[in-house]
Amino acid sequence: MAAGALLRLAVATALAVALTSASGAVRRQWGVPDASVVVGRLFNYSIPADAFQGHISRLEVVEAGEDKLPSWLSLVHEGDSPTRLVGVPLQSDVGPHYLAVKAIGGAHGESQAQDVFSVEVLEEERIATRSPCGSGDPVAVAVLTVDADANHAAPLARARLLSGLAQFLGFPVGEVALSPLAPGEPAYDEAALLAGAGESSLRHSQGLRLRWRVGCSSDIEASHAAALVRLETAAKDGTLARILKHPVVGWHVSSVQARKTRAHNVNNHVAGTPLLPAVLPTVVISSSLEPSEQPMATPETRIVPTMASPVMGVPSSHAHRHHHGEHARHGVAPSPTLSMVALPTALPPGHTPPLPPVRPTRTVTGWQPSSIQEATPTFGPVQPTSHFPEPSAIPPIQPSVTRKPGNTRPTLNKRLQKLVMTAGKVWSFQIPDDAFRDEEDGGTRKLKLMFLTSAGTAIEPRSWIQFDPEKQMLSALPLDDNIGKYSFRLEAMDAEGETVHDLIEVNVWQHHGARAVHHRFNATLKPKRWEYLNSVDWQTATVRRIAKFFGDPDESQITVQAVTSDPVTLAWSNDSLPAHPCPRAKLDTLYSLMADSSGAPTPSFKKALGNLKLQSVLADYSGVCQDPTTPAPPLHNKAPSRRNSIGQINATVGEILRYRIPDDIFYDFEDGSTQYLALTFLSADGLQLPETSWIQFNARTKELYGLPLDVEIPRHEFQMVAQDSAGATVTDVFVVVVQPRAQKKWSVEFSLHLDEDFEAFSRNISQKVTVAWKLAQLYGDPDPRFITVNTISKGSVVYAWTNNSLPTNETCPTKIILELMRRLVHDNQKPTQRLIEVMRPDFHVLKADTMPLGPCMDKGIPTTFGAGQGTAVAPSVPPSGEAVPPADDDDVYITTIIPAAVIAAMLLLAALVACLLYRKKRKGKLSMQDSSTFINKGIPIIFADELEDKPDPAKPPVIMKEERPPLPPPEYPRGATPQTGRRAATPRGAELVDSAAPYQHPTPPFASGRADRRPKAAPTYRQPPPYVPP
Repeated sequence: MAAGALLRLAVATALAVALTSASGAVRRQWGVPDASVVVGRLFNYSIPADAFQGHISRLEVVEAGEDKLPSWLSLVHEGDSPTRLVGVPLQSDVGPHYLAVKAIGGAHGESQAQDVFSVEVLEEERIATRSPCGSGDPVAVAVLTVDADANHAAPLARARLLSGLAQFLGFPVGEVALSPLAPGEPAYDEAALLAGAGESSLRHSQGLRLRWRVGCSSDIEASHAAALVRLETAAKDGTLARILKHPVVGWHVSSVQARKTRAHNVNNHVAGTPLLPAVLPTVVISSSLEPSEQPMATPETRIVPTMASPVMGVPSSHAHRHHHGEHARHGVAPSPTLSMVALPTALPPGHTPPLPPVRPTRTVTGWQPSSIQEATPTFGPVQPTSHFPEPSAIPPIQPSVTRKPGNTRPTLNKRLQKLVMTAGKVWSFQIPDDAFRDEEDGGTRKLKLMFLTSAGTAIEPRSWIQFDPEKQMLSALPLDDNIGKYSFRLEAMDAEGETVHDLIEVNVWQHHGARAVHHRFNATLKPKRWEYLNSVDWQTATVRRIAKFFGDPDESQITVQAVTSDPVTLAWSNDSLPAHPCPRAKLDTLYSLMADSSGAPTPSFKKALGNLKLQSVLADYSGVCQDPTTPAPPLHNKAPSRRNSIGQINATVGEILRYRIPDDIFYDFEDGSTQYLALTFLSADGLQLPETSWIQFNARTKELYGLPLDVEIPRHEFQMVAQDSAGATVTDVFVVVVQPRAQKKWSVEFSLHLDEDFEAFSRNISQKVTVAWKLAQLYGDPDPRFITVNTISKGSVVYAWTNNSLPTNETCPTKIILELMRRLVHDNQKPTQRLIEVMRPDFHVLKADTMPLGPCMDKGIPTTFGAGQGTAVAPSVPPSGEAVPPADDDDVYITTIIPAAVIAAMLLLAALVACLLYRKKRKGKLSMQDSSTFINKGIPIIFADELEDKPDPAKPPVIMKEERPPLPPPEYPRGATPQTGRRAATPRGAELVDSAAPYQHPTPPFASGRADRRPKAAPTYRQPPPYVPP
C-alpha cells in the first residue's frame, strides 16, 4: 500500500513539473538567498537567474507588506543583464529588511511566483573581518568631503559617488564608505596628517564624507600614496568634481583609533545569553494533484513571526540557497508557536550558552498524497542550569572543549635564515620540517602554520607575498616598488591550540639589470578571479605558462616589470637576451610567436595561457632598442621631464640618513640625465629649508643627509626641483618617513664631551653628522651605519651614542665592549691620542664616557668618566679574576716613551744653556776688595785747577743826565818822584786799592759739603773812581 502511494506521488510530481515547463508557467526554483551589507558601503545585489523558472517577463521587488522599496534601495533593469538592487544604507537603516520578489510571466501577467528574502544592514563594529593593522594600532584613513546631502540623495546618486571615487583611485568599491556630516561638524580635521583643498570653499548643503583606509598608524602605503597625489591635483582643478557630479570641498588623512569589538562578547557572557532572533519558519504545503487538474500558480505568502524580546541582531548565517515554499493551490500551514524565553541575569560559571535554534524543515510521515504532516519545532526556554532541552531532530551539541591533560606548547626548533629574493622574479620557499617541534603532534608538517605581518595581522590577498598553509609554502612575486627589508611572523599551532612564533626577515633586492632594460612585453588578461585565491597565484601562473610556451625549463629567465589590476596586465622582459647591442632580430622573433602581423594574439599563445584569457599582447622597446628618430631641431628649449619618482625614503631615529638621488629620476633633452641638472631641495610648500632643519641636501654630490631624532617622527613631505641650463624646471614630490628607534636592550652607551657651543651645535646638522662620520673613522668603519645616536645634550656638548652591531640578547658582550672602550679612553681614563687626532681640527674633545646598560650592568665593565685637560679621576679597579687587556704598542710609544724622551731632552738643553750664560756673566766682575774702595761715602775734594775761572764781563756805570762824568785819573810824568810833603787830592776811596800792596797768595783748597755752589773768583778789574758830585 505504501509502495503504491509512493509511486502515485512520484508520477504526479513529475507530470506537474513537465506540464509547468511545457506551458512556460512561472514558478520559484531556488529562491533568492539572504544578503547583508555594512553601513555606508555599496550594496549591488543581482537577483539570481535560477531563483525562478519559466518565461519571466519582469521582476518586481518591494518591501514585505509595503508597496515600495526601502528608501536606500533602488531596482535597476539593464537590458539582458540580471535585475539588480543598488543602494547605500546609512546609520538609520541598520537592521533587517524583508523584501518580496515577484516574478511575472505570461502575455497578460497571469503567471506569477513570489519569494521573500532578507537584507540585513550591519554596523561597522560587527564586521567579522580582521583589521589589516595591528591589534589596537590606529588606522590611517583618507576622507574626502563632498558638498552633497546624503540623507536626501537618491540611492543611485549615493552609489555613483562610491563607484566614481573607487574607479578614480583604482581600488575596489568595497573599500570606500559613505557617511553624512553631522550638523556643525567641520570639514577638516585639525590633527590631520595630510590635507588639501577642493575647488569649492563653501558648502551649500549638509555635506557628506567618503572615506577609505590608506595605511596603518601614520604610515601611508605606497599604492595609496600615489593615489593621494592624483587626488590632490584632481580635487583642486575640478576633475574629481566632474566625476562625482558634486563639488569637492577638501580632503585630509587622519589617524583613527581602530574600534574594538570584543566588548560585546564579554558583556554577553556576563549578562547572560541573549535571545537570538527567531528563524523564519519554512512554509509546509500539502499537495495533491489529480490527473484531470491543471497546475495553477498562486502567489505565495510568507509569515514573519514577531521577534521575542530582548533581541540581539547578528548577521544571519542562512546564506545558502533555500526554499521559502512550494507552489500549489492549497493553503499555508500554521506558523510554529514560539515560546518566550526568560533570560537569567547572570550565567553560573562553567555553563555553555544556548545555541541559536535551527531552521525547521519539512518532515513527511507518510507517502499518501492526501496526508502530509509537518513537524512543528519547539524552542525550549533557557534555564540557568546545566540541563538544556534538546530538539527531537537535533543531536546534543557539546560546544565546550576539554583540554587534554599534559599538553605541551610547541617549540621553535630551528630558526629560519634571512630570506632573499629579487624584484621581478617568481620565488617560493617551503618551511622546513624541523623549524618547529611539538611533543604530541611531531614536526612542522603535523602543525598548523599561519603567516602574518610583523604586527600580527593577516596578509592581504593582493599582497606580493602569500602563504599556502596546506603545502606550507611561501610564494612571492615582488616588484621594484617592493624593494627593501620586511619582517613577518610565522606562527605554529598544535592540535590543542597552543602556539609559538618565529620572526622571518625577508630582503627584496633590485635586479642587477634593472637599469639596462631595453624591451618589455605587455599582456592584457581577463582571468577568472574566483579561480585564484590571491593575486600572486595568477601572476605566478602567467609567468610559468609564458616560460613553458618559450620552452624554458623554469621561469628564471623572465623578469616581471609591472602588474596592474584594472585592466589586468602583466609586463615582462627576457633576461636571456644580451643587454648591448640591441638584439632587435631576436626580439622580433619572440614577438612574432605571440602576435601575428596584425598585432592580434596567436592561437598558440592564447592556448598556452589557457583560462587566463589573453586579450592582447604588445611589445615596447626602450633604451638601446628604441627606434631611432630624427626630429627637427627644437625651436626652443624643452623643459626637463620626470622619468621616475623618488617615492618614499625611510629613515630611523638616531641613525644617519644618507640617500643619493638616482640618476634616472629626471631627464632633459638638451642637458641629459639627473647628474647634469641643477637640483634644489625644498619643503612641501616650495620653501628653502633652514639650516636648522634635521635634513639637508648636498647639491654637489646630490645626496640627502640628516640625523632624525625623536621629535622628527613620523612623516615629512619634500620637493626636489630639477633645473636645466636654460632655467626650465620639473618637480618631484617625495616623502621621508621617520621610523621610531628599535626597541632593543642596549648593552652600553658611549658619549663624548666636546668643547662646542651647544646652541650653535644643536642648530647645525652638518656638525652632528660629521661627529658620527669621525666616530666611524675611529672604529675603522666605512660609514656610520653601526652608530645610533641616543641624545645630544648640554654641557658643553654631550654626544651620546651606542653601537647597534652589538648583540641585544640577554648576554653581555664584555670583550667587544672593552675593545671599543680602548679606542676612546686609556687605562687612566684619559682620551686616547687617536680619538683626539681623529676629531681634530673640527672638534676639541674634553673627555669620553662609557656607561654599561641592561645586561652589562653587573658584568664588571667599568663606568668610565674620561678626564681631559687636567681633570683628575681615580682609575677604575678591574674586577677580580678578569685580566686587564694589554694596551696597544703604538699607544704606549705615543703616549709614554716619546713624550718622556722629548721632555728629558728639553730639560738637558735648558740646563746647558743656563750654565753657559752663568759663566759669561762672571768674567767682567770686580773682586770684593776692589768693590769696597769705590763704594765708601765722604766729602769730595775739589782742587784749584779744577775750577773754571771765568771773570764776569765788565759793565760801564750808569750816569744820569744830571751827573757829570768822572774826572780822568791824574797823570804823572814818567820817572818823576812824588812829593812826600804834601798829599795830593785823590778821589774818595782811592785808599781802598793799594797798588803797592804785596802779592796775595790764592786761597788754599777747601772742602765744601754742597756740590751745587762754587767759590766766587775775585774780580780782576779796578773799581771805578769815587763819585764826585758837581
